[in-house]
Amino acid sequence: MDTSERIIGIFEGSSPGPLLIAVGAVHGNEPAGVLAIEAFLEMVKVQAVSPELCFKGNFIGVVGNLAAYRANRRFFNHDLNRKWSVPLIEEMVSYSNGEENALQGEEKEMYVLIRLMLEAVALYKPSEVIILDLHTTSASGGVFSIPIESDQGSVALASLLPAPVVLGLTSRFTGTLLQGISEVLSRYSLHPCPVRGLAFESGQHLEEAAVQRSIIALSVVARAVGCMNLVEVVELQEANFSAVLPRLVRIFYKHSIDPGTNFSMFPGYVNFQYIEKGEQLALGSHGVVCSPSSGYLLMPLYQTQGSDGFFLAEEVDRFD
Repeated sequence: MDTSERIIGIFEGSSPGPLLIAVGAVHGNEPAGVLAIEAFLEMVKVQAVSPELCFKGNFIGVVGNLAAYRANRRFFNHDLNRKWSVPLIEEMVSYSNGEENALQGEEKEMYVLIRLMLEAVALYKPSEVIILDLHTTSASGGVFSIPIESDQGSVALASLLPAPVVLGLTSRFTGTLLQGISEVLSRYSLHPCPVRGLAFESGQHLEEAAVQRSIIALSVVARAVGCMNLVEVVELQEANFSAVLPRLVRIFYKHSIDPGTNFSMFPGYVNFQYIEKGEQLALGSHGVVCSPSSGYLLMPLYQTQGSDGFFLAEEVDRFD
């Protein structure tokens, strides 16, 4: 299986340890993650000449939806971050004799990612696998992390990032890459090991700062899991994306868009904007869409593709 174009780069450490897999452009119109992975790899390679840098384990950066990324589209046939159902994973893992050659669109992308992840774990035999899924949002202000909530190690890792932690999304999204890869590596890997993961939203799609925030997230995670010990890779002490934002929120409402219906968010809304119950937010097929409750607005949809209009969240003070 040729994955050379999908792999952004690989850095192999000087001693065994974790396998950190960073994925950019699971949605093809979100280039910041790919750019951040490229920059992170260059920084680590430059710093590797210093005896002070001790990189343990291995790092792989990959493009999630390669075809959509090349076309600057969120996806073609299906949202790749909603495709990872258990039955489809089971089917793809069982393919033999070239059955995968019939796959098209996002299913083909998914299959290649599954094989790539399984082969990487078999090759490196890591102490654990950490998946960092890098995203951006169509509206501004979208800087936050989303851990695998069922895994306390993932939640702890998300809490180390200098950004709000959003809970409740994994229960409202089904078939995400994080859920799917965790399933794949837990059930089908020839080298069983713990798996941690989180998604990191670094800002608006084309915002230059989104790339830098993703680099910082990569560096924080790499240090936290023991891959590297050099603080100077980025100025972590100056990074705080959540100084004026709630530290921890939980999603309590999702506005879904039915297939074939219209949805147009009214202009000017940003992530973490506090809105009041009854506030007019968008225009849908049946008229004006009003907020059903007061709360923090997350991920208002300002792009043509997507099935989630917006989310509402409330501030909480505990991770459970």
